[in-house]
Amino acid sequence: MPQPPAATSQPAPQLPSPGPPAAADSLYFCVVSITTVGFGDIVPKRKVDKLFVCFYLLFGVWVLGYTPSLTSTLPPNLPLHPVPTLALTLIGARLRHRSDALLLR
Repeated sequence: MPQPPAATSQPAPQLPSPGPPAAADSLYFCVVSITTVGFGDIVPKRKVDKLFVCFYLLFGVWVLGYTPSLTSTLPPNLPLHPVPTLALTLIGARLRHRSDALLLR
């Protein structure tokens, strides 16, 4: 009598540990979901989680679309704060003086 084919042994799937997910997993899920990559390796299982993720993604995509539009509302000639402008001017003058001294050697 022929023997039935031996079943291939596959490793048992690892179950996630109980408790809240790690911060890295949460950040990974947020970035992958909002950027619409959606690998599918971390998925919500309960209905309440799926509903939360739907609202979270709608809000996240809205924020990603709205943020760049805010830059168009800025005035084109925004006044610069005088202290950093003065500091950068002095640093630039010192660097120019130093580079001129190096060129004259």
